[in-house]
Amino acid sequence: YQKFLVISALAFFIVYFGRKVRKQSKQGNIILKRYDEDIAKNQLGLLRNVSLDSVQDYRNFYQSIDRIIRQYISSRYELQTTSLTVKELIIQAEFSQVNNWQLRLISDLLNRCDEVIYGNIFPDPILADRDLTIAYEILELNRESISDETVTKDLEHEI
Repeated sequence: YQKFLVISALAFFIVYFGRKVRKQSKQGNIILKRYDEDIAKNQLGLLRNVSLDSVQDYRNFYQSIDRIIRQYISSRYELQTTSLTVKELIIQAEFSQVNNWQLRLISDLLNRCDEVIYGNIFPDPILADRDLTIAYEILELNRESISDETVTKDLEHEI
């Protein structure tokens, strides 16, 4: 009977500490995701004052947006995005449960980046500024999903 009590107590402590460690690691992931968002926002902020006076300026601007968004998606959803086409990236993101509105924004923005970088199609500077705003919106939509994940996990823990 004493062995049973000792084994039960040991099992209880293992389960208790295992849950505590798992909860701390999930909170660490949320902090890292927010850190990645801050990095992406800072990088996008550097593009705010870029002048689009030449073809090379446009290419650099859109290459930067493309790189920043791909790196952020890669970090946020743990996907390898740098070597994928936009179509492949969207398919992978769908499997990672990125919401449809965000997928549409990502697809449209990255396709526009490809048009500038590879297709020599240069939008009006006002549209370029709008594309930068869309990049910020993609990050904001992720912030909402990170907050939703936090609330959902907190509720699951309470239940």
